[in-house]
Amino acid sequence: MGAWTHPVYEVEVAGQRLDPAVVSFWVQAQGSAADSGRLVLADPEETLAPTLARGQKAVIRWGYQDDPALTTIFEGLVRAVQPDGLQVALELIDYQAVLQAPSRRITRTWEHVAPAELAQDLIAGTGLSLQATVPGTQIGRFPVHHLTPKEALQQLTTWLSRETGTEHRFHVRAGQLVLGPPDPGQAPALNLETGVTLIDRRPGKLGMTLVETLVAPIQHGQVMTVDGVRFFVEEVVYRWHAGGRTLLQVVPC
Repeated sequence: MGAWTHPVYEVEVAGQRLDPAVVSFWVQAQGSAADSGRLVLADPEETLAPTLARGQKAVIRWGYQDDPALTTIFEGLVRAVQPDGLQVALELIDYQAVLQAPSRRITRTWEHVAPAELAQDLIAGTGLSLQATVPGTQIGRFPVHHLTPKEALQQLTTWLSRETGTEHRFHVRAGQLVLGPPDPGQAPALNLETGVTLIDRRPGKLGMTLVETLVAPIQHGQVMTVDGVRFFVEEVVYRWHAGGRTLLQVVPC
């Protein structure tokens, strides 16, 4: 347990480190849905709230004091600023926000295009780069009628899943659109043991298992083990309030 005894976090908004002001935060991250969260800051003199605004970049990292690098559990934008007496709360959303903007609606038809090339076209101008693990087979015709980039990407993943017989997904992480099938064969990013680092294991939602542990360096789309048994992480909720908890929705792999 030695490595699990000194949890730390870093919270940055608009390039300003706000660690001392943090009261609590939570982040929910899952599959193709945008990561979202809420950050509560102490603001007793009401000097912090005026410096915060919708659209500012927000980053939350956490881990342990001896870690060579902390794990980024959120990177995105401030969606709303809510002053509340001696505190101020920030609603957060990840960079999928730029894929959902109504101003980016697309009406266009692609012909004889590779899936990766199509995905690159769909995110053009968003500031995101592409990390795609998709077949090079060309799509004969791909019409998009007044859809946001996110809606068009959902259409693309449906096509890929149908054509390959393997589920394809996308999410945004570290400024990249990650597109491809889940990888249950990867090396585990986290290993939990009953009575040591596992707090609880119980039925989760939609047939999944809910695993609870302390501050953990793991993200959805990764693999973990519980007492040596492998699980694929479908969803993660990170919580901090006078201590950290990680709640994972997992399936066997």
